[in-house]
Amino acid sequence: MRQSLLFILVALSLGTSLRAAEPPISDDFASSDDSIRRATRGPWKFEENTAFCTQDDKLYKKFKDHGPALWYDVDFTDATVAFSMKPDENVQSFIFTINGSDGHIFRFVSRDRGTFIKAFAHEGEPDGSLDREGPPLRPGEWTDVTVTFSGDTAEVKIGDYEKTVSHPAIDHSKTTVGLGFSFGTMAFRNVSVK
Repeated sequence: MRQSLLFILVALSLGTSLRAAEPPISDDFASSDDSIRRATRGPWKFEENTAFCTQDDKLYKKFKDHGPALWYDVDFTDATVAFSMKPDENVQSFIFTINGSDGHIFRFVSRDRGTFIKAFAHEGEPDGSLDREGPPLRPGEWTDVTVTFSGDTAEVKIGDYEKTVSHPAIDHSKTTVGLGFSFGTMAFRNVSVK
């Protein structure tokens, strides 16, 4: 009886610790060991409240042309995701991704030519291309970014650029926030989901 009770308590505590966080979460990169963050596909460093990584080309190929990324497992429907980013001159793209339990929901990709925003349409939903007029990456500069999700709407702010977009896919439950890039070195500060 005691062993059964102990087993149940251990199983419950493990199940609780493996669940995604719920807002608010905040990552100031004060430590490289943080239970809310997964730093993947690259040699991430955490110094002076900044996360930074230089793409490793062998890892890029190993992960099928996907560069380094920071992932935050956090369950939400409506929330504001905020962070600051600083690409160097060799970064070719920055990718902001929101996933749900059944795959991609929302993304914007910034390059030297500009930024495009898209939702990942589910069956029966309209095409997910939402905007192609966003700003280009600004090498060597810190850029503040906020994306506020409310129902089927996302308000995207990248520096001085602001765009509100709507799509039924945005209204789905969200489970993961991703900040990724390809080539060069990228730095991040002050990531939050509130």
